[in-house]
Amino acid sequence: MALAQPAVNSGGVRNAASARYGLPNPGVAPRAWFVIQGQNLGPADPVRSDTPTNSIGGTSVQIFSGGQQWDLPLLVVSAGEILGELPADVPVGEASLTIMAASGTTTDAAKVNVVASSFGVFTANLSNEGAAVLEQLRLGSTFNLSELQNPAKAGDEINLWGTGLGSSDAAVEVSLDDKSAEIVAKSAGENGIDLIRIRVPAAVTGCGLPVAVKSGEIRNLVGLLSVAAEGGVCLDRNGFSAEDFEKARTSGGLKAAYLFLLRFGVPGAGSFDIGFANFSRVIYDLMRTFRSNWAQTVPGACYAATYDSKGGFSTQGQPGADFFDDFYPFGETPLEAGPVIDVRGPGGPQQMQRVDKGSYSGFFLNLMNPLVSYFSPGDYTLSGSGGEVGSFSGNVRIGPPVTWQDVPPMQDVPRNKDLKLTWTGGNPGDRVWVVGYSVETNGTDFARVGVVSCYELAKKGTMTIPASALGFLPVSSQLGGGALLLYSMAAPQRFQPSGGGLDAGYLLSLSYSVAVANFQ
Repeated sequence: MALAQPAVNSGGVRNAASARYGLPNPGVAPRAWFVIQGQNLGPADPVRSDTPTNSIGGTSVQIFSGGQQWDLPLLVVSAGEILGELPADVPVGEASLTIMAASGTTTDAAKVNVVASSFGVFTANLSNEGAAVLEQLRLGSTFNLSELQNPAKAGDEINLWGTGLGSSDAAVEVSLDDKSAEIVAKSAGENGIDLIRIRVPAAVTGCGLPVAVKSGEIRNLVGLLSVAAEGGVCLDRNGFSAEDFEKARTSGGLKAAYLFLLRFGVPGAGSFDIGFANFSRVIYDLMRTFRSNWAQTVPGACYAATYDSKGGFSTQGQPGADFFDDFYPFGETPLEAGPVIDVRGPGGPQQMQRVDKGSYSGFFLNLMNPLVSYFSPGDYTLSGSGGEVGSFSGNVRIGPPVTWQDVPPMQDVPRNKDLKLTWTGGNPGDRVWVVGYSVETNGTDFARVGVVSCYELAKKGTMTIPASALGFLPVSSQLGGGALLLYSMAAPQRFQPSGGGLDAGYLLSLSYSVAVANFQ
């Protein structure tokens, strides 16, 4: 019986912290903890060492550079991933590594980009010590920078525990939501766990704010951090106001209306619009702890995943948000709002029909101009005739949409070149999300599927999907094919219904276009 050949994934050697937050996050610095992802690298279940050692369960790793060789100190070995520390004296430049599995078979050489400094963050808090962070890493703990229930505030000193600083003398810059944060202290730990202490800048509030660290010449998107005003709550991107939180806290929950306006289309070929509405009572504890998938993505980063029918899954970065998943925390108690929900806007009156208790939907046609989509910029009124919420109405405004530039309905996309996308329109706080997927299959016993998701703030007007991310996609075969999915989401909008018994309303508008893309 032939032994399974161990193999390192393409792009599978990365900083153990930055690897969680996607691309770009290039390079591994000396003394940094990093991961090697692949197949058949070790035993099916992880084997952990109490201290770094050169071999675990018969698996060892060698690094080669400039005619020299180093044995890699390891902490964890499994079939899909190895956790090790790059020796301090490996020189900056291109290196390679090989893995000898317990079976005695060796992987082909995998490239390692050794850089002077490339810092990634595991966790952010005021109390952890480097040894505790390393133990969490060894045990496979999940790290999360963003604390919704205990947000930071302006002036707080926050410890960013990570790896890859390279040296305590490394030049470091930290930004929080594109605003510079003061560096209070920094140090490179002897155990490979490094510390950068920052002071939260003034005039920054919000949940899931992007944190970026530039160490040396490399800028990494390292995660998300929540910041609230003194004595306040962290207001998430789902549109809840401080007043909503306070009312829910005192009464136990809110009676809320959720309105979703969705547009589907093909670039240059038209679109159609759909509306959904939900009425329910959401309890305070759910509001307080809820974190939408969309809000946890890092603007400017890309995430990649591949599935091989013979080799299994491979990921880089966190998975992206599911399309219709967890934009708002719907309440467990639906509320009847009458037989229909009326919507009136620049395109005339439309209705959403009752689907189930508290749930409504409808297709929207522009009665004033059938050649123009219904959800044009302008003022809209949402109203209902009764039920448990009583007769109500609410006013919302839809702003200018994001318009993609120069995206043909069908195109060939080279995987070895950066792909630049541009757009116009949108409002402050709007976000864009691009998903590329490709399928390679022979139609019988083999299939490889790849997905790359990239996120950006609409105000940027441009996004570049790096070749390092596109390289995760397989070549689009004739039987498989590929596509670019282009999303834009307006900043959630709160509105106050009048009449009836609703406490608050929330509007979310999202557009979605699909273009055929053959990735080559």
